[in-house]
Order: sequence, then C-alpha cells, then structure tokens
Amino acid sequence: MSRLTALFLSCAVSVAAFAAPARANDDAAVFMAKFSGEWMGIGRILIGPQVNSKFYCSLDGDPTHTQLTFNMKGKCWMGKLSAPVFADLHYNNDNQRFYGAFLDGARGNGVDIIGERKGPDGFDLKLTRGSNSGVISASPVGDNQINATLLLHDGINNRDVPVVAMGIYRKGTPAYDPAPVPDVTGSIARAN
Repeated sequence: MSRLTALFLSCAVSVAAFAAPARANDDAAVFMAKFSGEWMGIGRILIGPQVNSKFYCSLDGDPTHTQLTFNMKGKCWMGKLSAPVFADLHYNNDNQRFYGAFLDGARGNGVDIIGERKGPDGFDLKLTRGSNSGVISASPVGDNQINATLLLHDGINNRDVPVVAMGIYRKGTPAYDPAPVPDVTGSIARAN
C-alpha cells in the first residue's frame, strides 16, 4: 500500500467518526458532543492488490464546547502494522464549515481538512495534500454507527475513485462492518 494511500486511509477512519458540521454554535456544540468518547472502526480496502483487506481503528473524541473545536486521537492497525492517528478541527459558524488537520496537516506528514454538511445528517470532508485530494463521504447508520467511504481523486481521468469503505461504531455497541463489494459498474454496493 502506498504511503499516501495509507495516510488517506487512516485519516478517513479517524476523521469520519467525528467531523460533521452543524448550523449554529449551539447546534454545533450539541452535534460534536455526540461524537465524544471511545469509538472503534472496521474498514476494507476496495481497490488494488490488497482489495478486501480489513483494517481496524480505536479512537477517542474530545470536543470543546466553548471554542467549538474537536480533538481526536487513537490508532489504526492492519495485521502487525500499527500507526497513531490524531486530528484537530475547528468549526467556523460564519460559513458553517470545519477546518483542520489530520496528523500535522499537509505541511507536515498529514492532510488538511475542510468539512461541510451533506443533507440533514451526513457530511463530506475534503482532504488535500499538495496536488493530491480526496473526499470522505459519511452518513449515520443509527445512533451509534457511521458508514463512510473514502474517495481519492484521479486527476488523469477526472473522477473520484472509492478506495476504502468503513463502519465506525461506539465502543461497547455491536460492531458495524459495512462489508462492501464492487458491483459490475464499479460503484460500491452493500453485501447481503
């Protein structure tokens, strides 16, 4: 797995669990509080030589209500390989977006993040590092579960390619594994 793919993969899991913007300061604080505490994640690689390989994450979310910030830390692992993950996000009420960084941002070894609402409960997070970009598209599945897909932008063909599917769930609740499988058109369909 390339270093950039691994970076986007670990960012996807860790940030998707925590970063959906709300419409006003009070709403933002209430929304961020929903994602505090301990979370677990199960992800699957959708393309390349490691297709259908699983990885796992353990995360801890810590929102600050007065400053509308959200800090997250934890680790992700696949087999014997493990990496620490952390993100810092700040909500801007003027434009109703989150801004922040995964790891130490694009100037370091991470990515920069801009997030916005998608529908009533979902969100998209744009991830950038130099000329590389991607999107985490996420939506809730019940009170304690989130379904998320990481898409990386293919600049040559000018399209977004789904590379990771994830199920994120609150620790102590049943595990959520979205078990994605590609269909014949190349889109992602949930396995029955």
